[in-house]
Amino acid sequence: MKKVFLFLFFSSFILSCETLTFPDAIYGKIGNSQKHLVKISQDEQLWTELKYDIRNRIYQIIRYYENESDTAFLEYNTNNQVTERKYGKIYVDKYIYQNGKLIQSLSFNLQNPEWNVKLVYRYKNNRIDYANKYMNNNLVSKIQFGYNNNGNVISRKEYGIESTSDIPMKEYNYTYDNKINPFHDLIYCPIDIIQTNNAVTMYHYAIFMSSLPTVYGMNYEYDKDGFPISATRYDTKHPYITLNTYKFIYNQ
Repeated sequence: MKKVFLFLFFSSFILSCETLTFPDAIYGKIGNSQKHLVKISQDEQLWTELKYDIRNRIYQIIRYYENESDTAFLEYNTNNQVTERKYGKIYVDKYIYQNGKLIQSLSFNLQNPEWNVKLVYRYKNNRIDYANKYMNNNLVSKIQFGYNNNGNVISRKEYGIESTSDIPMKEYNYTYDNKINPFHDLIYCPIDIIQTNNAVTMYHYAIFMSSLPTVYGMNYEYDKDGFPISATRYDTKHPYITLNTYKFIYNQ
């Protein structure tokens, strides 16, 4: 009986390990080739606009606020992966790939050339396992990634190298549906977070926040192809109160 138990235990262990091996993740591809999302409205007002180049790649992300707008400009490599993002008029992110894998990201402030951030990525089972973060070439923190069975990032936690606390300095957490995510929003979501499906709960925490983060939820409606066409956003503590409504508009 004991031998049977051990056999079943190790068999289940092997199967659980196998579920952690995913197909190759394609980092840096932020749109969807099946349908091109062109606009997102928030509360009946234009909120996000996406512009495409002749190769159907998103080269501008325009975010509209109450009395102003901000534009992120994107550049690509021959594999259609984002290699550069310019935003806020002074910030630049560069992304470096090797054999299709994202291996480094570099961030600069054009008004303060001495400030720079570098992330160096390490992989396991075809996904980023962790990243070492350097500021001005000094190792300052480590970022650890967790995934669900579909290979979506469910956690991105950053810990200080010299910290003895188990509490992360920064943290992203998500849960997902099983439908198609049409757009990776680089303004809110780092490029190293894989989101094949749509996030249905999310929160972002940073140690400098004055209060605990709100866990937000999203309820989606989909078209016949499984793409979101509308959504409502709510605080998970008060799920029956709608905070925002969204509509997704695609190029016909």
